[in-house]
Amino acid sequence: MSKKVKGSNGYIIAELTTEEDKRSRVGDEYFIGILGRIDESRILSYHCNICNKDFEYAPKITFETLGKDVEGVTLREEGSYICKECNSIIATYKIFRYADVNNGDEEEKISLNKFLGMSVFDDKARMIGNVDNVYLSNNRLILSVKKDNNIEDLPWDKIIAIKDIVLVKSISSMCSACNYLNKEGAKFCEQCGTKL
Repeated sequence: MSKKVKGSNGYIIAELTTEEDKRSRVGDEYFIGILGRIDESRILSYHCNICNKDFEYAPKITFETLGKDVEGVTLREEGSYICKECNSIIATYKIFRYADVNNGDEEEKISLNKFLGMSVFDDKARMIGNVDNVYLSNNRLILSVKKDNNIEDLPWDKIIAIKDIVLVKSISSMCSACNYLNKEGAKFCEQCGTKL
């Protein structure tokens, strides 16, 4: 079954397996950040938002096998889907392996440390940053997201879904032109000056 799978700067149309369909779907939409790498022969076409063009073949896919361990989470692989015409990144992905947290005798419990470093995307498939911290403030759980040197605290109720990435409701302070995460309440982008 062919599906439109979104990235932060475009999308691919790809034939997904049943397992990939279940894994990469959040609501009615599919995301490359969750899907990860698939064989280029199953990608029918792609769209680059930077070129603003459709292409009838697969984008370039680059990846690196890592095996970095951080507090019970192993970053196995990270990669990018790249436009073959303008070399812009259409989407990035990271594949994690988590330590076994369920011994089978009790309800599954997931340590908050597992969220550290996870990629955070909004519901428009724009990368917000990576989870820097999770903490409790005034009896509310807060997700602290870092991009470059900017940190944005998001209330837990902004989270739509958590799989291999964290998907959150759109953040009004994110610049639509350059995806810079501005301080809440900013009128203009601190990075490029675009009106928010």
